[in-house]
Amino acid sequence: MKRILVQTRHFFFMGINGTPFSLVIALPHKYGFNRIQHPVESDIHRMRSNDKIKGSLAQFFTGNWTIHPDWQYCRYLDDKESFNTPEEEFLHFLKKMEGPGWKWSKECDRKLICKVVADAKITSWFNQNITTTTKEENGNFQLLHNKAIDEIWYRRAVEHHYVDSSNFVYAVPHDVGNSSHTLVTVSHAIFKEDGTKKAPAAVVGYQFYHKALYQLFTKITSSCGDMPCKRTCESEELHCVILDDNGYVIISDNLQETGYFFGKVRSDVMHQLVEEGIYRVTTMFDYQGLCPEPIDTASPATKILSPSVHLMKLVNWAIGTIVFFAKSVFPHYLEVLPETEHLGNHFGSHEDYNAELHDHTETEEVAYGEKEFIEKFAITKTKPEPCDHQMYMYSLVHYSERNISNSGYNRSMVDCTRPYIVQKVTGSNLILVVVNNLCRENSTRVADSPDPVQVDYNMSLACYRAFYNDFPRRHYMTCINRHINESEIKLCGKATNISPSRIFQIMILTLISYAVLI
Repeated sequence: MKRILVQTRHFFFMGINGTPFSLVIALPHKYGFNRIQHPVESDIHRMRSNDKIKGSLAQFFTGNWTIHPDWQYCRYLDDKESFNTPEEEFLHFLKKMEGPGWKWSKECDRKLICKVVADAKITSWFNQNITTTTKEENGNFQLLHNKAIDEIWYRRAVEHHYVDSSNFVYAVPHDVGNSSHTLVTVSHAIFKEDGTKKAPAAVVGYQFYHKALYQLFTKITSSCGDMPCKRTCESEELHCVILDDNGYVIISDNLQETGYFFGKVRSDVMHQLVEEGIYRVTTMFDYQGLCPEPIDTASPATKILSPSVHLMKLVNWAIGTIVFFAKSVFPHYLEVLPETEHLGNHFGSHEDYNAELHDHTETEEVAYGEKEFIEKFAITKTKPEPCDHQMYMYSLVHYSERNISNSGYNRSMVDCTRPYIVQKVTGSNLILVVVNNLCRENSTRVADSPDPVQVDYNMSLACYRAFYNDFPRRHYMTCINRHINESEIKLCGKATNISPSRIFQIMILTLISYAVLI
């Protein structure tokens, strides 16, 4: 969750009979009650005859086309056939519909399929008389962004239409930095109007490499046109960035900042932009978040002192005692040879031995350091646990032509108390911010981060303790010590069964057999 769209919605809900669930539908206030719809026949064969379609309906599904992967068009309930893509499945059923003896089942949405075929027929001219380059043919935009109205670029363009219908919405991936393959996505919404009513019809746009936008940005900001100027964005004194309507860097004279939240670049300037009303902060809570909790691999329980454990301790004691007595009786066989008497003949001088001993010591120290390194930087095993997150989302405040004169856009740079100027970029959702690099960052002004932070509740309060449901529960009114189906359960463990160790049993049998033989 990196962005926020502030909008009014209408909620309609009702209960589902026979279940504890409810169905809720949320419609946007501005465009949720209107839609564009053209008359479509509800029968495939009637559609062919009325529109005088010759040939197969699959002729309209060529080129780069996709359907929403999460929508149900038509499917098999069993695993009779498998399909690699939703498009392949759609064409399979489309061919079966054209054949004789086709019957609509509950697993096929007749109206949806007829609308898809009608849309494909209307837009079939898209692929006619269009010359594409090799790079465009190898693109994969339709494969990565195939969820239509559910895509972020689609929703942002539709929402921004109500701010300025002529604007284009620019976006780059988050935290991308200086990458040669970064793409800039530009989108624009098209609405159909009928009197006072209007509804979104489509979203158009294009993608291009970020380096092209950077070159254009550098060309424009490195000069003042026909006017003479002493400082430009190429000067070390100035730091120029272009931000989107959520406070993320679209382009900067430092490419490493691309896609990052501007509050991480200059937190004090972002804080002042909020104070001056350029951006608005909205506090968000995620009550369905997940937090990685570390898994304790150690066990506080002691070992079970079974007879086998006692036997192993006895064996270890016996081996240690034998080694001790052997070293006491034959000390000259286990002694280390004196270095001055033997090392000179076989390994060189005494100095060489000291050097080798020193190298060996250093090797041992490095190995010990590696062990510490592994213990310190080893991957900690975690288990996701439900938790609540808090974050701060930023949105650009849009001013009309009447009140923009009183906003922060018409203020000039004032020494280091206001070390920046800000201007809107015409025809887009962007603003230009120029910061004076000679002014140090003010550490007392810190912008809130949009990154989610776990909410630490005060568990001493009863209202929060109820969240963990650790209150004592009353005892059962009746004695329940068995279940009628417990004999059929095969998944129960045998942890409570106490039985003697097999090794102990073997030892007893061995002693008994030995006593009988004697």
